[in-house]
Amino acid sequence: MLNHLPMRHVRRGGFGLLCILCLIFSAPAHAAAEDAAHYPTTPDELASTVRKAIETKDFESIDHIVNWAGITDYKRREFSAIIRHGLGRPIAKIELEQIDDATREGLRNIKAHKLNMQVSHILRVTYADGEPGEAAPAGVYMIGRMADAYRIALLVKEKGTTEHD
Repeated sequence: MLNHLPMRHVRRGGFGLLCILCLIFSAPAHAAAEDAAHYPTTPDELASTVRKAIETKDFESIDHIVNWAGITDYKRREFSAIIRHGLGRPIAKIELEQIDDATREGLRNIKAHKLNMQVSHILRVTYADGEPGEAAPAGVYMIGRMADAYRIALLVKEKGTTEHD
């Protein structure tokens, strides 16, 4: 009887541990599916998402729509700093412009870089805090579509090149 008692506790503990592990590992999958549903799917929704994120200083909302595929940790930190610099600034206007063929071709031919997705639009955020009589400060983002949602595209180093190429 005494030998059997410790085994029951081990079995129960093992089952409890298994249940906890199942819950832990199923939560990220559920969160990822939930996040995928929150990508902007229309131009108005994209502009609204970016405007709200800038006005409320919500870095995570913009970070969520950036396509980080192929980006090094260093470049991610660098681009994240650029995003954070625009947070909280007053916005004069946000425009989503269809990209023209010359610009698309120019983006394809940047030395030692490539886009991490097809680009269809440029999102221009013009800030209202510029100096009078000078060019208005703006943030410009390359926009493409992935899985029927708008995402921010980035330039990625070509394989076999270095930061100095």
